Amino acid sequence: MKYNKDKLHQLLYNAIAVMKYQDTNTAIKLAQLDQQVIKGNNKKIISAKIANILSTYLMVHRYKAPKSVIDLQQYVEKIAQVYNGNFDPIMWFQ
Repeated sequence: MKYNKDKLHQLLYNAIAVMKYQDTNTAIKLAQLDQQVIKGNNKKIISAKIANILSTYLMVHRYKAPKSVIDLQQYVEKIAQVYNGNFDPIMWFQ
């Protein structure tokens, strides 16, 4: 999947804007990761971290989340699946 830094940044920005009123701790974690996106750090690792944070957020909130959070989750999940798949030793031996 082609990675677009501007799209990830925009999706993070939108999700943080909504989440800062509902779940401050998650919003702070996402803001820190957004700073890494802006700096140009490894996008696949950042996407995997975001996907993990949002998975927890969705479970805690019983899978009820604003559209901006769902959009971000869908975007990063695709990147995270590719990243996580690269390190799966079981797949290497099949």
